[in-house]
Amino acid sequence: MRTSTPSLKRIALGAGLTATALVMSGCVFPFGGVGSSGSSSSSSTPPSTPPTSSAPADGALLGIDNARPAVVRIQAEGSYVDPVDGRIDSGWSGSGFIIDSEGHVVTNAHVVEGAGLLRVSVEGQSGTVTARVLGVSECNDLAVLDLSGDGYSYLAWHEGDVQAGTDIYVAGFPLGDPEYSLTRGIISKAKADGDSDWAALPFALEHDAAIQPGNSGGPLLDSEARVVGVNYASSSPTNTSQFFAIPGTVAQDVVATLSTGEDVESLGINGFAWYDAEADVGGIWVSGIRAGSAASNVGMEPGDILLSLAGREVVNASDNATKRGYCDVLRTQGDTSAMEITVYRPSTGEFLEGEINNVAKPLTVTGTTAPETPDNNGGTDNNQTSVPSGYRLVTDASGRLTTVAPTGWSESKTNIDTDWGKASVLEITTDSGNFLAGNWEAPGVMVLMFKGGSKAELLAIRNALATSVGFSDRCLDEGGEKNPKQDTSMSGDTYYDVYKYYTFCSTKGTSGYVNVRYYPDQDSTVVLLAADNNDKQYDIVDNIYRYVDVE
Repeated sequence: MRTSTPSLKRIALGAGLTATALVMSGCVFPFGGVGSSGSSSSSSTPPSTPPTSSAPADGALLGIDNARPAVVRIQAEGSYVDPVDGRIDSGWSGSGFIIDSEGHVVTNAHVVEGAGLLRVSVEGQSGTVTARVLGVSECNDLAVLDLSGDGYSYLAWHEGDVQAGTDIYVAGFPLGDPEYSLTRGIISKAKADGDSDWAALPFALEHDAAIQPGNSGGPLLDSEARVVGVNYASSSPTNTSQFFAIPGTVAQDVVATLSTGEDVESLGINGFAWYDAEADVGGIWVSGIRAGSAASNVGMEPGDILLSLAGREVVNASDNATKRGYCDVLRTQGDTSAMEITVYRPSTGEFLEGEINNVAKPLTVTGTTAPETPDNNGGTDNNQTSVPSGYRLVTDASGRLTTVAPTGWSESKTNIDTDWGKASVLEITTDSGNFLAGNWEAPGVMVLMFKGGSKAELLAIRNALATSVGFSDRCLDEGGEKNPKQDTSMSGDTYYDVYKYYTFCSTKGTSGYVNVRYYPDQDSTVVLLAADNNDKQYDIVDNIYRYVDVE
């Protein structure tokens, strides 16, 4: 079977979620013992008497000791769903900085996406200032807020190149603490890898000035308090004490667009790339959704995993398990275009499909995983099967073999003689006159079951069938498994299997599969031959494979 497309089994195995390579350093979520607190009062009036500061002719603050009035603390309230702990309805905090006297604030997208309420603490205010999100860029991890009122102190962007060794300062509010913090370091790499779990940048600034959760969205400053970059990540899991910022040269153009109220490369998702290397499956874990966004309108919910967008997996090994693939699709298609999406919802075990930016095609359930039911020992028994939505249960002529078939696909039953004995055959396809007839333009699966056999014979059967149906002669061999591996069916039966996978079997790019299974408890061997022309057909073929049951 193809290993690059997720199956229900792989999704279930990957539900634990692996650790990420970098850590979002800016959002202090209410887990791990760190919470956020502060005044909940609101004021629409900026400081009546701005703190004394030195300023250049353009009015921006100048001098690292004078940067404080333009650096803000952001408190967010909303629903955040953690992949380990489940739903958390609470608040979090980050940092930001003001870029003009009108009160436009730059911060990270992951600080504000999914928040129902934002409060911003500004130097000199007795309470907090309410803020409105103007625009968000998920792929650049940037957002622009608009503070009520005007007359604010602000920072200007650094001009010129940034080089390794440049002195820099991190300003912000780490760990949700209301006390302003300033740490010092140098640029260690001027053009570090910009791909991470929650952004895909042309490059990033790597530095050694310590940042912690709560610093995200705050400014990386030069000695004159010019903004060199926007802090957004740390590499603490690698124990390298290196930290990362979005370069000012990258941020400025994006910020200019966001300030007009237009999103950039964003669907309204607060999420990060997740990938399980062992299961070879990944997606965008959706921790929060912005109300009224494209993601919200199509029916996505916090806790979902976005698997594919516009027919392309959003996270896979070729993207180094980062957000690069997701962002490349948005940059190619545009974030306002109608695009097919596939979503997995762990809370219900459902697979859903729809079209984002198309109100006529909201998410609908296309399949489900096997439900967990209590066993007699108080645990769960997964040896249950359920027919996924849009499918029906089908049985071969012997009545011993069952699987599922999608609505719109026909099935036929027969018995044939094979080199390994008489076989009961169940064929499921859109065109029985075409499938496996030589050109494989119609997708389908042929399931053969015969009595007897052994684990030792599986490889010979696999190779013989690959040759007899023409896969090995007319397709590109993509490898497979030749050593029988033990597995368990959805109903709990043990089997051993081997398989082969082929591509480019026709001008349509058909893929072909040969899977041979031996069920020792049933003393039966099952052969599955299949062909598909695209990822959607593969998903159907994959469902048919996984729901095979022998009695």
